[in-house]
Amino acid sequence: MTKRRAARRSTPIYLRVRSLVDPDTGELVRAFVAAHATDKRVCRERKFREGDELRAELKKPRNPKFHRLVMGALQLVLDNQEGLHTIDQLLTIVKIKLGRVESTIDPSSGKVFYIPESISFDALDDGQFQEFWRDLCRLIVRDYLPSLRPDQIEEMALMMGDAA
Repeated sequence: MTKRRAARRSTPIYLRVRSLVDPDTGELVRAFVAAHATDKRVCRERKFREGDELRAELKKPRNPKFHRLVMGALQLVLDNQEGLHTIDQLLTIVKIKLGRVESTIDPSSGKVFYIPESISFDALDDGQFQEFWRDLCRLIVRDYLPSLRPDQIEEMALMMGDAA
């Protein structure tokens, strides 16, 4: 499979549910339409036409607010420690500490490498993300801000998100 073909298959298209009148029957039906300009462009590039039958796995995406909450909590840790300079550095360390990694052995050396798992919208559904969030709050209290409780981390992250 070519790189271009693989990239095209992995790019999700976000859809919005709309109520439309079926032109054949006149009845009100639910339809999926491209949610954003980017999604419309991808549909054009893939040459999707009205009447095409498509196969899809539908997932309701996470609320972006929760992703911002994680970033706010990580920023809170960054602001209260020395040594790490970016959220990406801290997020990588946190994923490793939480065991959210895939181990891979380099066949040439036999060394084991750990690749952090993604917390992207497409990688985790809402339930999995909530589990990550709970684990993250406990880890922050245990390793970085022991004078706080997990619920206080969430409150502070919420306040940081409101200020952004």
